[in-house]
Amino acid sequence: MMRDNFPEVFHAYDVWHMSKSLLKKLVACGKKHPKVKSWTRALVNHFWWSCRSCKGDEDLLVEMFHSCLFHVLDIHNWGRRIKIHQQFAELRVGKQPYPTKPALAKQCFHARLFLGDTRSTPWFCIEDDDFKALFKIITGTKFSNDAKKCSKFMHTGKLESFHSCYTSLSQLDSVSQKPS
Repeated sequence: MMRDNFPEVFHAYDVWHMSKSLLKKLVACGKKHPKVKSWTRALVNHFWWSCRSCKGDEDLLVEMFHSCLFHVLDIHNWGRRIKIHQQFAELRVGKQPYPTKPALAKQCFHARLFLGDTRSTPWFCIEDDDFKALFKIITGTKFSNDAKKCSKFMHTGKLESFHSCYTSLSQLDSVSQKPS
């Protein structure tokens, strides 16, 4: 109905709720795949950062978020790497259109990493079962399409706080009005 009657209305999702959904999927996956578990917090933070930094561009948001797949493989500049794009295409399951060959984000946005830098989280290999499980979560068609609804970086926290206060005050008011 909304899509048909009000096409000009942008339907947005709350970034916090989508992050929580991603966290839940990664935690469940991390029980079988220890590398996923060690990257979970960073991946959720990356999703949040992607939503905040995409400037309302849905396609850029998806590309920025999917760029974490290159990063966890210790690949920080992937624009011209044909082999990795072919390997990603082979990993896709069904009709998942993600990730496409990047057009907007072709390298990591972080500062340059140096060879001697120490890391507490292990890098993935594209052949790892851990990476394949992570790839399936990150590139899931439903999640990727839903993530586009976060491109405006909307929050419902203030509204939820208001409703919480309103509910508690209305309960107090109903208690104080009961006859003795």
